[in-house]
Amino acid sequence: MNVFSPPQELRERLRNFYKSSRPYAGHLAAEEEAYFNRYLSLIERYGAQARMLLDAGCGTGLSTRLLSEKGRRAVGVDLSELFLKEGKKRHGENGLLLAAADILALPFQDESFDLVSSYLVVEFLPDIEKGLEEMCRVLRRDGLLVIIAPNLLSPLWPLRDFFRMLAGGPARPVWCETPGKALKTAWRNLCVLVQKAFQRRPQFLYREPDLTCETVVGRDSDSAYLVCPTDLTRFLKERGFRILRSGSRSGLIEKLFPFFAVAVEVVAQKE
Repeated sequence: MNVFSPPQELRERLRNFYKSSRPYAGHLAAEEEAYFNRYLSLIERYGAQARMLLDAGCGTGLSTRLLSEKGRRAVGVDLSELFLKEGKKRHGENGLLLAAADILALPFQDESFDLVSSYLVVEFLPDIEKGLEEMCRVLRRDGLLVIIAPNLLSPLWPLRDFFRMLAGGPARPVWCETPGKALKTAWRNLCVLVQKAFQRRPQFLYREPDLTCETVVGRDSDSAYLVCPTDLTRFLKERGFRILRSGSRSGLIEKLFPFFAVAVEVVAQKE
């Protein structure tokens, strides 16, 4: 996998893909409420007092509906009108506030929301810095930013793939297709994380996404940004945010080395 700086045309390719991929829309429409439990619990834990919420990258809008059912006013935006239409077919209108909009250019005034959240979305942004700037812009002072994403630079992902394949389990397309590739990816990720530990400023890394539906759906092979909690938290700290949480810390290794966590769970307060 080659790391590169995303050209402008990548944004258009991703935009066209998400606006037209019916297999992807079907995959999102099949998600059940339990899929969002972690997302909802994190928002409830840290943002129980928030009343005006932005669900950035809401897919079919199911997550927005679940947030609205908690007695909040939630607005959901997604780049793809196709995804939103699929959601309406499956879940109905229900008076939800949903709109087709790009996270890289949110159609809201400054400081419009008490809480801005994003669930398994930032990894697909071809310009993560611009996306973060927009989410920060529409967030009110003292408001919360909540981001959940896979840590695509964690060495734990490919190590899990390695041991699964040794036990006779399936490979992970694109990412770790052989035990040797899994070990190579784990070592590369470890080296990148160590290097980032000594960097003073965030350095966002990108990859060429695989937009073939045979391998892309539900496997993050269409991701463009190599998510790393170190970069996200440093970016937010530079903009005056207070970091309340940065990783899942669900196991011993993740508690000792938070940047190894397979899940990025950033909760930050705008000061």
